[in-house]
Amino acid sequence: MVEVKENNLIRGSAMDNKRISRRVRVSQNRQFNIPKDFYDYLGMGEEAIIELHSNRLVIRNAESDNNYFAEQIMEELFSEGYSNDQEKFINEFKRRSNEIKPAVESLITDALSNSEPLDVDTMFDDEEESK
Repeated sequence: MVEVKENNLIRGSAMDNKRISRRVRVSQNRQFNIPKDFYDYLGMGEEAIIELHSNRLVIRNAESDNNYFAEQIMEELFSEGYSNDQEKFINEFKRRSNEIKPAVESLITDALSNSEPLDVDTMFDDEEESK
């Protein structure tokens, strides 16, 4: 959860799943500054991932890309006996880590291609009312 206090975002508040936006100036060189409280909240480092989703620009912490599922992968590797050989452990960890993003992208593509459009009327349609 996120709470805004004097331009500071605090994890664990009622704002967690809320949208917080700020207007920023874009320079002639197409540059802009990420507000400090956003930067700090996300634990940003020296690099970011910028994605274009339809008409939205999404900026993510590049460091977080490397940490998804790391703990689960390491636990599996240890339970499978890879802990005795550091080189094999590292190679297998890299291989499995690199498989995650394509697998998730495939799941998303599949979900989107098999989903049906949903509108507000359908979403809140009460079957009992139509009887």
